[in-house]
Amino acid sequence: MILGLRVVAAVLIGTDSQVKVFFSFEKKAKFTDVKALVFLVVANGLAAGYSFIQGFRCVVSLVRGSILFNKPLAWAIFSAD
Repeated sequence: MILGLRVVAAVLIGTDSQVKVFFSFEKKAKFTDVKALVFLVVANGLAAGYSFIQGFRCVVSLVRGSILFNKPLAWAIFSAD
């Protein structure tokens, strides 16, 4: 569900635009005009990808019945979450 919401948010930000009329000029603004929004879309995509990978890893661990015994890897995953 998180992955789906993140993808929807990225699509909405990427396809949205606004038109502002200033006297007789029209200025069309997109998310690429504001560099912070470009960063937001990229960061949102990376977070969605990470969530997908972690979800897939958890499902594989459940199916195989394995437990994570590697302490450094467990701390790395915990820190990234």
